[in-house]
Amino acid sequence: MESKKTINRITKLFVLIDDIVHVIVAILLVGAAFLLLYEAGLEFREVNKESAFQMISDLLFVLVIMEFLWSIIRYLKRLSFSIKPFLYVGIISSIRGMVVVEAKLATGPGKEVLYFQLAEICVAVLVVFILVLSLYLLSKTPPASKDE
Repeated sequence: MESKKTINRITKLFVLIDDIVHVIVAILLVGAAFLLLYEAGLEFREVNKESAFQMISDLLFVLVIMEFLWSIIRYLKRLSFSIKPFLYVGIISSIRGMVVVEAKLATGPGKEVLYFQLAEICVAVLVVFILVLSLYLLSKTPPASKDE
């Protein structure tokens, strides 16, 4: 009987430590988001192609950070696990990758690099298509029962 109480205390301690670590990660993610927003605001002062692409890339990265933050919030609220935020992260990251490649193309590289960058964009488009299709299929799937 005493060993069960000890195991329960140890389990509660580890759950508390886990929650503290998640809160610290969430705070650091919010800080990183604010820093990126600040950087994006600095890019707004210079109006040219490269600064516009960099600003869009930074803002999309802020969205990725916020999706991770929502996952942590759901965990801390003890809500059920959802794959949707990770699909959103994948979509946003792929679009961000396309923006970065487009920025490289705007600077006018050589022809051999152009084919590689076009292939990168095609792969990113394919990833976005697959992830959006996954979201669609996920929305059509009925939620699993708690008995399973």
